[in-house]
Amino acid sequence: MSLYRFDDYQLDPQARRLLRGGDEVAVEPRVFDLIVYLIEQRQRAIGRDELIAAAWGRVDSSDATLAQAILKARRLFGDDGTTQRTIRTVARFGYQWVAATNAVSADAVGAGVEPGADVSTPEPAASVTAPVEDIPTLPSIEARVASPRKAMRAGIAVLFVALVIAAAIWFVRRDPAPLTTAATASPRTVPGLILVAPAKVHSAVAQDGWMRLGLMSMSADALRGVPGHSIVPNETALAATGNSAEMPSAARLRAATGAAVVVLIDARRADERWQFDATLLAADGTQQVVSAQDSDAVAAAAQLSDRLRAAFDRDPHTEVATPTAVLATAARMQAAILEGHADRALAASDSTDTVSTYPDIVVLRAKAMNRLGRAAEAAGTLNALIAQASQKPQPAWLSVAFTTLGYSELLRGRFSVAEQAFRNGIAAAGNDRTETGRAWRGLGNAQVTSSAFDDAETSYLRARLELGPDGDRLLLAHIEDDLGSVAARRGRLDEAVGHYLQAATAAAELGASELEIGSRMNVARARSEQLRHAEAVASWRDLLPRLHALAYPSMQRYAAVHYAAALAETGAFVEARNQLSQLAGAPTQAPPGALDDVRLDALRVRFMLGDFDAARAEARDLAAPSAAVAPRLDALSVLLRADLAVGDDAATHADADLLARLDAGAERSLRAQVLTALAHKEASAGADAAAEADYRDALALVRNLGSPLELREVALPYAQFLFARGKVDAAHSTAGLIEPYAKEDFAITLLLARLAADRDPAQSQQLYERARALAGARPLPPDPTRSLPALAAAPVKADGGAHER
Repeated sequence: MSLYRFDDYQLDPQARRLLRGGDEVAVEPRVFDLIVYLIEQRQRAIGRDELIAAAWGRVDSSDATLAQAILKARRLFGDDGTTQRTIRTVARFGYQWVAATNAVSADAVGAGVEPGADVSTPEPAASVTAPVEDIPTLPSIEARVASPRKAMRAGIAVLFVALVIAAAIWFVRRDPAPLTTAATASPRTVPGLILVAPAKVHSAVAQDGWMRLGLMSMSADALRGVPGHSIVPNETALAATGNSAEMPSAARLRAATGAAVVVLIDARRADERWQFDATLLAADGTQQVVSAQDSDAVAAAAQLSDRLRAAFDRDPHTEVATPTAVLATAARMQAAILEGHADRALAASDSTDTVSTYPDIVVLRAKAMNRLGRAAEAAGTLNALIAQASQKPQPAWLSVAFTTLGYSELLRGRFSVAEQAFRNGIAAAGNDRTETGRAWRGLGNAQVTSSAFDDAETSYLRARLELGPDGDRLLLAHIEDDLGSVAARRGRLDEAVGHYLQAATAAAELGASELEIGSRMNVARARSEQLRHAEAVASWRDLLPRLHALAYPSMQRYAAVHYAAALAETGAFVEARNQLSQLAGAPTQAPPGALDDVRLDALRVRFMLGDFDAARAEARDLAAPSAAVAPRLDALSVLLRADLAVGDDAATHADADLLARLDAGAERSLRAQVLTALAHKEASAGADAAAEADYRDALALVRNLGSPLELREVALPYAQFLFARGKVDAAHSTAGLIEPYAKEDFAITLLLARLAADRDPAQSQQLYERARALAGARPLPPDPTRSLPALAAAPVKADGGAHER
């Protein structure tokens, strides 16, 4: 039996003892079993299910239980999970032991070999490269800000982009009937899983364009509910086929989605009649062709749908017939939504009043409304529909309606109502694991808005568990991206960027443009948070033209504001102002309050640009007594600084008093912002002791948030304050916290140049020249080595220099 040694520890599995420096360490039994298994299998990553089975002896324990055990194991070795010196988290999979470990025979120890003796060949630390997994990597978009400030404010705009595209597309449900056919699955396929690909339409008439995705939707709907079979969701099928003019091979589609049967549809006119041919390609090599003809495309599509179902279901007598007009309208609406044109989806339903009350049409309309910012209207129609679903058994559409309602309520900022809607969706989903997974994911999104990150992570993990490794791979990718967003909100920005870049790459390969754009938006925002301004600007410039091609006003507004912020950070003031001007004239259908976070970000940009009058007007509107506490505090913090900038003493005192009276709660980032604003006011009034205390408290709040941007906003003015009061060593110490981020940041570089002037003039001049290169349109003060006394008293603004008027 082997013993294991790593660092100052010795693990004896047989005696069930863990020693550190000869002293025994108490370990819970399950945690001990977990550590032993990880060490024994240290050459590979271990999946969560395997770990649970190894440590608990069963597979019904939750991922949350496993996560708690991993946390306890790491703490035994002084590992906080961020550095991951002992146990590495393998994204989307499980964990791996990575500490360099020696296997020592028990006989050698019994023979008196010293603990430090090398009696075996030391094994290197495990590779940081994740193993190839059975599940393909298809990370999804969640265009949410990788900013602790956003997470703590729990503002609706942070999730607005994600929520308008998160609800799954509605499928017309049919009652199940006995199975008559089944496909033989290859090792890469899921038995019974059917993929219907976008149709190949041979027509130059623009009005026929709906058939590419419409025929896919109608055919998939027709096959839904066939016993023993499941359908690849339309979004996943569309992503797998990509943007190429040539349809990928059936083998490629099977590899991407796991489908055992691929359905390829060919649509063409022949002698004034439409000829639709659907080829069914099974994984065992067999194939079948199903055809339909009619002079009317909708009628031909309905025939094809019925015949496709008959190919899988020889006894469809229990099927509830859906009117052809409903099928056609739903197909047109789904095609429009899949193409990113929610407005066209609504237009398609508006033109057919006779079918507008059917549940599938109502839910599709609600999804389109959510995308267009009409969440309150969507919620109203869904609540009315759900109220009708009192019959037993519950209708198949009920779970989807609840989940869509949850996203509507999230968009409205009604987080607790959204949580309940998602829980109702979970309960209504029954044995439908895909809908259950979607509802659990929605619940996680709702919990993120309330900053309940532990709960959100548990819900995302539960969603992944419900779907299983053979579940919808695109939805699994969305959930993976959700987990990355949680990491971002905890300040683990490098980890988050890795997730987002992986998501963007996979999305580009799949032709899923919305996924790719959303992931790259996350990357751009994270780069700004990391003070990597040039990369952020380049990312936004690449994204904006693509965003303008989508009918998502909320995404466009969000991107424009953050692009303006990135431009301002590089000193491109004129271009930044142009972005804000265009934004001010852009119409929006978002409900009141839904874009408050975007407005707050735009407010900060105006302040950075020195547009104090505009900033004050916007801040007063956002700080109205009717506003929620968090946005109100946020706006008041900027308002107070703008008051100081324009020299409005009366407003400064009034706004400072109001800000001090309001309760900032326990939210660290916002509390730090409030304290910093008050410290500015106190310093300007000569209340140095109070100012220093507030700066110090603010710095303590942001030091461990993981956001260089948050840290800069406090450390920069605090260091300047200390330096101006002659506390040079303390100023250098405070500035040292942000020095690692000075490479691309004008404000930090200029501060460092000032601080170095009296200690190392040569270094000061080098820093000053770097600041000159980073200044852009910002005026640069004189070389600090030549005018130190004057500069010591000059405040360093958040953007690093005097504001341009």
